[in-house]
This record gives sequence, structure tokens and C-alpha cells, in this order.
Amino acid sequence: MITSQFSRIAVALAWLVCTNITLAEAPPFSDYCLRLQQEVQGKKHGFLAGNVTYYVGGFHASWELKEHETLGLTHLFHHDLRSRGVGLVRSHGKGHDDTGLGNDFSGWEFYKDTRVLYGSVLIGEKIHRHPIPTKMFWRPDRMICEYEVDGVQVREEKFIADNDAACTLITASQPVTLRFNGQSFFGRNSLTSTATIQYDSDHNAIHIVEGGTTKCQPENDRSEHTGPIMYEGMSTVLTASRDFASNHRFSKGEYREWHYEFDVPCDSTGVVLVWAMHDDGQQAIQNAMAVLGSESRQVFRPSSETETETGSGSRQNFRHSPTETLDEYRYKHASRMMLAKTREMNRQLNEDIPWFRCSDRKFEDIYYYLWSLYLMYYIDVQRGWEMEPHTQTAVNNFLGMHRYDATFQIRVGAWTGNKAHYAYGNVLTWKHLFKAGHYRKSPEGVISLADNKGTTWHSGVYGNELSEHVLGAWQIYQHTGDVEFLRECYEDYFREVFRHAIAPFFSNHFDVAESLTKMARLTGHDEDVDHWQRLLPRSDEQIRTWFHQRWQANGHEDFFGGSNDGMLMTTGFWHMRSKHFPRKNALEMTPSWALNRDKGFYGDGDLFPLAMSRQSMKTFASDVDHAFGYTPDTAYFTLDGMFRQRLGDPAWRLTLNHLQNYNFHSDWNIPVAPEAYTRSGKLFGDQYSNFNAGKLLLYLEGLAGLEYSIPNNTLTVHDTMPINWEWMEVRLPIRMPGEEKTHWPTIRYERSQSGDDIAKSIRVTDCPLRITIAPWSETKRVIASESQPDSSRMSTASQYPSYGFDERDSAAHVKLRLVDK
Repeated sequence: MITSQFSRIAVALAWLVCTNITLAEAPPFSDYCLRLQQEVQGKKHGFLAGNVTYYVGGFHASWELKEHETLGLTHLFHHDLRSRGVGLVRSHGKGHDDTGLGNDFSGWEFYKDTRVLYGSVLIGEKIHRHPIPTKMFWRPDRMICEYEVDGVQVREEKFIADNDAACTLITASQPVTLRFNGQSFFGRNSLTSTATIQYDSDHNAIHIVEGGTTKCQPENDRSEHTGPIMYEGMSTVLTASRDFASNHRFSKGEYREWHYEFDVPCDSTGVVLVWAMHDDGQQAIQNAMAVLGSESRQVFRPSSETETETGSGSRQNFRHSPTETLDEYRYKHASRMMLAKTREMNRQLNEDIPWFRCSDRKFEDIYYYLWSLYLMYYIDVQRGWEMEPHTQTAVNNFLGMHRYDATFQIRVGAWTGNKAHYAYGNVLTWKHLFKAGHYRKSPEGVISLADNKGTTWHSGVYGNELSEHVLGAWQIYQHTGDVEFLRECYEDYFREVFRHAIAPFFSNHFDVAESLTKMARLTGHDEDVDHWQRLLPRSDEQIRTWFHQRWQANGHEDFFGGSNDGMLMTTGFWHMRSKHFPRKNALEMTPSWALNRDKGFYGDGDLFPLAMSRQSMKTFASDVDHAFGYTPDTAYFTLDGMFRQRLGDPAWRLTLNHLQNYNFHSDWNIPVAPEAYTRSGKLFGDQYSNFNAGKLLLYLEGLAGLEYSIPNNTLTVHDTMPINWEWMEVRLPIRMPGEEKTHWPTIRYERSQSGDDIAKSIRVTDCPLRITIAPWSETKRVIASESQPDSSRMSTASQYPSYGFDERDSAAHVKLRLVDK
């Protein structure tokens, strides 16, 4: 048996040697939850995410502090996209004006009106109402609040468990009594409440069945209607590890909503409070009790083994001390559930996204902070038009995916490891609207989908960004080789949506038509190839004419696609993302409008880019233009075009400028992800905005210059590494077809300088794909180069000399010596 095992190992090793293939191990584990920890008291509200449970701690109205976080669970809310806001009213619109069931233009910030558990501290005869944290720490997996109350140190940790129950664990340095109060849901648009409430003695729980009516605006004309609240018939369950059977009180409010209050003791042993919400009351109870480790208050065997489920889905046995009390056991069990949440968030950040390091830690922290938000926003409802997991955009905005935001969020998903979970749904979730007939078709044949949607509603039909989704889907295919995914995208969706017209998204239509042609061939629809060619002819002359006609349009010198009213936006740069955009024009436009601080897109305080040029700002000064002076989407699309045009120096300089000024708060020394900045440079909008996701592509596709194609068996590296960085390293999670193991090819970039002599190298190791390395020469003269293994130089281009390697080579290295010309 032993000999046989050694023989099999020897054969396997011999095969690896002969084929020159090595399998890369995953990067070393990092505790990213701890690394990303931020002290945010007085700076930002808290934010936690489960699958359909979310938490906002305190309230900051567009970064302006309105309400401090306090003990307990303040603004918890369930949001499974059954409604856009507070109402469940069916639209009476006709055709594309029918927004379905659950659209609400007026109540999407309903989280502000939830009051779940507001805590106070009783010490002797004195009550300390809703203490303010001395410190509040945000992490992707939990929030930590520290309080000092009349000499007593109180600490709590809040998290959302893997079953969507929310929990807070509280300890006190001295014995105190904690008093919590809250109410059934009743919002600012609510009219009546039909909620019921009872104390469930079997589970030491408050059980509310929510109900009532509310005003809402389901129609595109914003007319007001009345209907049931979005929580109609749902059960809210509140329980604790300490008994409050004799210490709870219920009372009715002015609108027949229920108010509740209860007291629990707290000391160094700790107390746990749990919230759960579900359509099925029994399921809500089970979810809440699961955090405490039992189905009812009586189930406890202190000397036995208790089987419990960990965050990974496996089951473990925990042995309790014979002297352990029920309260102690429940606190420890809830702590284990919290650790399971930490393990899962760390697993995602370690195993499901590209690993990134560089010589400036600040940019690493921004990178992982943006990834953590992108992952936290994932939702998987499995109902109605929500059958695929996908990311979302905001929390103190209406949740859900936006058709426009998806243009870059789809591409970000393409770089994840488990693309079936993190990528496919970002594209396919929109197919449901089209198949259900919820779209608008113009006389020219252009089809538009809604901006936002849920299980049974959409937010009105307008906008033509859908063509960009095609390019994102094609990139996912390049990163997977999954023809079946491509078939799902093409058949009954892209093939029909663009049948009569391809609406350009900033000159992308030639690329879209090319991708649709390739999809047709790959999915067995060869008869469509001629159709796409006839629909959008792509001869060299026709492409040249398109770009020539729009260059310096309406008299705007060195600008593309300028409007006749003089409103020049960064959108002029977005056209540079097309591979057909004339590079000569890019070289002329960038210094004239990107780098020009008098008329261009530089803002005050050296922040790039303003959404509107300084020249245009003198004329256009609406409140909206002032509020959204800088936005993350405009930055991504603008900078992405510069990288695609291989502009080198301005691309990396402006990217680092934007990241460190927009996504890093120097006074707080933490990454931030605001929805916008005002023209005057003040933070504006959502505080944890996945609107920033496109910047992740600036790291991977821009600075690192990475492209790979599993169908073509290629990995190409054409970097634009900042010249003020000494090194940069990326490790990519790549899953080859038919393999369960994730490959982690490493791409290492290094730069050193001695006087005028610069040495630059790029090394790729453990790569399952054929390697091409094209280092950026920084517009300097290459005086020497070497490659390992030996490679014939594929290109003599001055800025990007290219070296190709044999497909058997899993490692390759290129080194250049550079001097000024």
C-alpha cells in the first residue's frame, strides 16, 4: 500500500516536471476584518450587512451627525427587495409605466424610522438614557462600541449572523441593569398600525406581527397612494440570554403602534440580545434562538455536548463545564456565532478576490475597504425577479442593484474567484425584467430597462446603459470559458434586446456589436453573425467617421463630444474606453482638459476629477451640480479611458491623486467610500457607497495592467505602475474549466533607481495560462533587457515592449534598464 502511494506521487511529480506546471497555493491568510477596523464615532454611522438584514447605527444625514449610536440595536431593518420603500402597492400604470408591486419613490429611507432596541443604563436610582459611545469601531464583520457610564465600563459587539439574525453582546465592568425600548414599525409615511404583540414565555421573547397602512408613491407621476406597509404580516422576534419575564412592559402609541420596554441585568459575564425577522413566525423564533444555542429557554444540558452549526455550515460539538450557567452558555454560543461571521468575511476577502500589495500601505487599505463593501452588499433572495445573487449599491439609499452602476460592478465581479456566485448574477438578474415585458422600446428599436428593481417591482424605465452590460458579460466569459453562462446571456436576452438597435454608451457600440457577433458563434447562432454586421457596419472608414465627427464638436478645442450648450462633463473622456478611440486625440485632450487646472477637471484642493469642467462651472450652478461636484463613477470612467489608451504618466498620477483624496480621509487616517463630494470638497451622500466599486478595476486593469482569457489561454501584463512605488504584487484567483482547485498566479512588479539608471522588472509565477509581459517603459529609452525563459521580443513599441513565452512556461520574468531619452 505504501509503495503504491509513493508510486502515484512519483508519477504525479514527474508529470508536473515534464509539463513545467506548478500549482500555486493560496496567499497567506490575513485577518482583514481586524486590519480594516476603523474608529468612526462622530465621523460615520455604523453599518452591518447580512443577506437580507441590514443595520445602520445612529444617523448621519449626508455625513452630518443627527443621531449618535447607542446601546442595543437602533436601526435594524429587513430588506429582501419586496419593496423599494415602505409600501406594497400595485402600480396602475400601463405598459412600461407599470412599475409592478412594491415600487415606492418616497419611502426608500425607511431605515431611519425603525426603532428596535434603544438601550439605557440603570445605576442605583439613576437612569443614563441612551449613552453615547466613547469609541465606536466599524469592521466588515461587526461593530464594537465602548461606553463609560458613571464610572462603569460597558462594551458591546454587534453583528449579523449567517441566518440573518442580528445580535449584540454586552458586558459591564460592574453589575448594572440595562433597559431597552423600541416599537413596532411605524414610519413617517405611515397612517395606521395593525401590529400585534405578545410575550412568548417558552422562548423569553417578544413576538410582534407587523402590520399597517402607509402613504407611498408607486407611479412614475409620483401620485400618492395608500396601501399596506412592506412588513405586512411579518414577524419580529426579540429575545435575550437573560430572563425578562417579569420585567417587560407593552403600551400602545397614538397610532396604535406597539411600544415595548424590558430590563435585563448585565455584568462581566455578559448579556446577549437578538433580533430576527421573517414571514414565518416560527422561523423567526428559530433563527433568534439559534444564536443563543437552543430552540427554547429550557433546552440546556450543562454537562453534555451540544451540537452547533458553524459559519461554514459544518457542525461542531462544544463541551460545557458542569458549573456553566445557561446565561454563560448562551453568551459563549453567541460569541461563537460572531466568530463564525468573522471567519466567513475573512474567507471571502482571502479566497474570493485578487490579493494586492504595494509599497504604500494606504492604497492597500483603500483596495480592501472597497472590496469589503462590494462583498457586504451581496444579496440572494431566490424569489420573483431576484433569482441570482448580486451586489448592490447603497444602504442609506434604496438598496438593490442599479442598471447604470452595474456597468462597472459586473466587471468587478469578473475578477472574483467564485464567479458563479459573485459575477453571473450581476448580469443575469436584469434578464427577468426583459422576459417579463417590463421595458421601453423607442421608435428606433432601442430597448431600455428600469434603473432599479426588486422581486416584483421596478423603478421606472429609462436609460440606455444596457449595452455596456454586454462587454461585462464578455469579460466574465473570458475569465471562465463558460459557454453556458454566455448562452444564458445571449439567448432570450441580448439577442433580442439589441435585435433592432445598439444604443451607444459613450462610443462602445462597435465593441458591443463585435462581442455580440462572437457570442452568436459560440452559442451556435451562426445565422446571427450577418445580422449584427448589417445592424452596425464596422468598416475602418465608418469607425473613423464616428470619432472624427465628434472631435472638437461645437467648437470645443481638443475635446470629444462637447455639447452645444457648453456643459462639458468628464463624459468626454469616457469615449476613450473604446479601443477604436484615436490615441492621437487622447494625447491632445488629456493635457488640455485633465491636467489643465484653469479650465479643466481639476478641483480645489488638487482633487481630480470634477464631474463638470471648471470652465462649465461658471455657467452651470444648480444645487444638484454643486452637491455632486465629484462622484466615483465619473472618476472610474475617466481614468479607465486613460489606461486603455496607454497614456502612462497622467493615468497613474491622476489615479493616485483621486484615490488618496477621494477614498482616504487624511484627518481620520481611514479609507472612506462616499457617494459624492460637493464642489467645495465636503462629503456628501451615502457613507458606505458601492458606487465606488469601479476603482477596484483601476488597480487591477489599470495600475497592474492585467488581462486574461481562459478560452485563449493567455495572461497579459501591461502595467502602469506608479514610478514612486518600489514594488507592487497581485495574486489572481483563477479557476480553470473542469478543475475544483483555485490557481493563484503571482505577478510581482519591482522598480529601483540609481541616479539616472532605472531597473524595472515584472515576474509571473505559478500561472496556468500562456504569459505575455509588456512592461511600461515610462517613456524612457530601453538600454538593456533580459527575459527568463528566453523570449523573442514580440513588439518594439517604445512604451510597452512586449515579450511572449511558451505555453509550457508557468513562470516568466522580464527586466528592463531604462534611462531618459
